Amino acid sequence: MAIKTQGSLITDLSPTEGDASWYGLRGWIECSYRDLRRDCWQWQKTRLANPERAERQWLAMAVALLWTLSQDLEDEQALLDSQQPISQTQTQEAQKNSVSSTNVNHRPVRQLSSFVNGLLTILVHL
Repeated sequence: MAIKTQGSLITDLSPTEGDASWYGLRGWIECSYRDLRRDCWQWQKTRLANPERAERQWLAMAVALLWTLSQDLEDEQALLDSQQPISQTQTQEAQKNSVSSTNVNHRPVRQLSSFVNGLLTILVHL
């Protein structure tokens, strides 16, 4: 039984400027902001008052974040490259067992954020 409901999303944007699908990004944005602000470089502990120094600090944090995330991407790509491709026989066996072929090739669920995984990768290589 399918439930059909209508909902409303209240925003200060005009209908041409906003899109309800953006709301789905909210959780991702909040987690990323938490990683950047609190979990990652501890910005709140710097207590910088000079705008020029704060600007340099933010630049250094942006470069460090870019490096950290790139390490995660390299690590993830190496993991994907090391996995054996699924043969046609394995795909047919999965279909016989009522498992769709799209589920056979899915990526594993991420246990750590890209930031944490990248940071751990950097620490291992030091």
